[in-house]
Amino acid sequence: MKESLKAIKIDGVISMVGFVASSSALDQPSLVDTLLNVCTVRGIGVGSRQQFEETNRAVEANKIHPVVDNRISKFGEVREAYQYLSDQKHVGKVCIEIQV
Repeated sequence: MKESLKAIKIDGVISMVGFVASSSALDQPSLVDTLLNVCTVRGIGVGSRQQFEETNRAVEANKIHPVVDNRISKFGEVREAYQYLSDQKHVGKVCIEIQV
């Protein structure tokens, strides 16, 4: 959170995912720190670890796989991939190939 407040622009939004389980409130910036940065901080509930593990077991047991579009773009084609997504020409996930 401290790093997010350092990086945020005016009127930016910080989304906190899994805050309750992962951090101590004592280690976090105060409300005043947030107000001084003129930003919005919002919490996103994602469920418990138990729910996560149950979901993973259900996905594996039922052989659920994501739908991925046939077109896989290279990293240098990111703009075109976003346009493809914006034009709603895709079916499923739009993927960008990143070579290491």
